[in-house]
Order: sequence, then structure tokens, then C-alpha cells
Amino acid sequence: MSFDEIRGQERAIKILRQTIANDHLAQAYLFHGPDGVGKKMTAIAFAKALNCHAHSEDACGHCLSCRKISEGIHPDVTLLQQEKGEIKIGAIREIISGMIYRPLEAKKRVIIIDEADKCNLSASNAFLKTLEEPPVETVIILVSSSPDLLPQTVLSRCRRVSFRNIPVRIIAEIIAQENGLSAAAAENAAYLADGSISKAIALASTEVQQVREDILKGL
Repeated sequence: MSFDEIRGQERAIKILRQTIANDHLAQAYLFHGPDGVGKKMTAIAFAKALNCHAHSEDACGHCLSCRKISEGIHPDVTLLQQEKGEIKIGAIREIISGMIYRPLEAKKRVIIIDEADKCNLSASNAFLKTLEEPPVETVIILVSSSPDLLPQTVLSRCRRVSFRNIPVRIIAEIIAQENGLSAAAAENAAYLADGSISKAIALASTEVQQVREDILKGL
């Protein structure tokens, strides 16, 4: 996945492209916006673009660095996700302990914390110290659909990049291609998805479509 493949978030992508082109990277970012609109996907694409061997402002998707990031095996790119509803201090400490060293392979080490608002208080406090004195050659990306739940001290240290609901037309095109739906079924799912691709994909599942058909037949 590269910037060119992310649809419906042109403004956010433009900001990130310009950041790379102007070599004006922040050490911490907050990607915020509704659920299911591509925030995490964009964070991963950003990590690829920062470390791609072939391109300077986007990911080629084929070099060794891009492939390792796609497969989740790059030693310098970490994606941390919540477990059982929260992100605990142990997971944060493990990440922090690895930051004392320079990146092994990457131009920039990238730490992505998905659903960062799920950090418990201890984890937030531990991570705040890292944001106050971020390691060199490291970019931290917090991803959140509820940024107001994050401590203000954390928010103040991040450059914000906002994401919007994706237009119905784009969602319908995406799920029609990926799920093999008719144009009408894809459009119905897109309208109900409230701007979220992940919701639209769930609504476009065979099971949901069958339930919908059964209800319509009953009516």
C-alpha cells in the first residue's frame, strides 16, 4: 500500500508528501479522524515512504524495505495495537527500550501506536517521557478516532493530521471491486457506512447481504 493507493484522504496525503519533500519531519504525529477511514493504512504507507529504497516521496512497494514493512517484519518499524481493550505499560516499555539504539536498517525508525487512546494511565505517562525527549532518527505516529481521550500533554507534542469521512461514491467503488457486489448493493452498503470503509466492508459481507435480501423479501 502506497500513498497513491489510499483514496478519499487527499488532504492528509498531500500534507505528508510535502513533509517528506521539504524534509520537515516532526518527531511525533497524531493521525485522527473517524473509524475505518484509512488512518492506520496511511501510517504504514508513511513508514514505507520514509524508508523506501527506490522512491523519495512515496513507497515503491517492491524494494526490500517496503516488503518487510508490508509483512510486519521490519526491525525498525513497529505497529502496536491494543489487547483486551487497552495498551498496557509493558508494551510501551518494550518499545521504549528499543529506542536507545540507532535504527538497524531504516533511514527512520517508525513507531505506530494504533488506537492510542486505549493507553492506560501508566502507559500514557511512560510514553509522555519519550515524547518529551524523542530519540534521534525516530518518528512516532499515534492513531486515534477519539483524540480527546488522550492527555493534553501528549497531544501538545504531536503534529496533527486530520482524516475525514470517505465519500459514498469512493466507498461504493472500492467495495464493488473488492467484494464483487453489484453497483446497487455496493451503493447501499456505502450509504449505511457513514463514511467508513471498514463498516462498508462489514455491511457488504455475504451474510449481511443475505439477511438484507431476506428482510426485503419479507416486506
